[in-house]
Amino acid sequence: MKTIKKLLIGGMVITAILVLAISLMPGKAAAVDRGYLLKELVKPNPVFQAYGIALDANDTIYLAGSEITIADGNSGQVLDRLTTAEIDITAADDIVFGPDGSMYWTDIATGRVGRVAPDGTVSHQFVGVGVNPIAFSGDGRLYVGLDLFGAGLYELDPAFATPPRVIPDTLGIGFNCFAVGPDNQYLYAPNLAFGMMFKIDVESGDIVWQTPEFGGCAKADSQGRIHVIDYDTATHYKFIDHEAMTYEIVATYPEIVPGMSNFDFDSEDNIYVSDHANGRVSLIKKNGQVKELVKGGLIEPNGVAVLPNNLHLLQIKN
Repeated sequence: MKTIKKLLIGGMVITAILVLAISLMPGKAAAVDRGYLLKELVKPNPVFQAYGIALDANDTIYLAGSEITIADGNSGQVLDRLTTAEIDITAADDIVFGPDGSMYWTDIATGRVGRVAPDGTVSHQFVGVGVNPIAFSGDGRLYVGLDLFGAGLYELDPAFATPPRVIPDTLGIGFNCFAVGPDNQYLYAPNLAFGMMFKIDVESGDIVWQTPEFGGCAKADSQGRIHVIDYDTATHYKFIDHEAMTYEIVATYPEIVPGMSNFDFDSEDNIYVSDHANGRVSLIKKNGQVKELVKGGLIEPNGVAVLPNNLHLLQIKN
């Protein structure tokens, strides 16, 4: 998930700005008596934020942001929203489901990891401000990492019954998205700043392999195979041999950039990609076909200017 929608370079926050020009319809909005006629010119996007993405056992989509947005995996229709009033969420950046069906998310602003248990019980555990990537191993172990505001890797008790176990950090850099390989022993962790991917021992923290070829986001499919989609090129890599660390290029998806934040697989290994910049979800079928499933659009209008024939909206895409 592209972290907090801001790119930190040299200690400065650089915010991309998108200006949308929308044609006005002359004569459509008329004054009523001495007041004004209120009219909706631009409808809000169905999804406000789409950072992390996870699919549950029923292939329902869950999107992380200032709320958890729930959408149908077939139609893309938004079904529900979990807000701070219900689950005490502030700025979720990644999301995952545990073996028992519990939903977990990392709250990058507060440093907490949240959980909704199958019975609806909500709980939290503090890890550290900047907590971002989260992943389960095939044997049910839970891992999180820091990004942007610090560096660090941790193993959590899925029930939050014990303090986080610190995994020795030999890199001192943050990770935005990672996955655990089929051997349950290694994290596959791409790094945005360096455009590299690291294979990290979950016990010792040792780096056992790295590639300068790609960064981006890593996820495991239904067979435990690691896949990486590079943020800059949208190139899809699949690992063939996790011991020899050989991989192949599956495809490139120009339709999902810029804006790709994270991805996940459904039960049939189709890929769902979240787009933080446009508030959308793209579906990549196994045959390579790309479809915009949850429509994107205007998500954060921050300013407005009226010219004779046009209305200009300022959107901050951070």
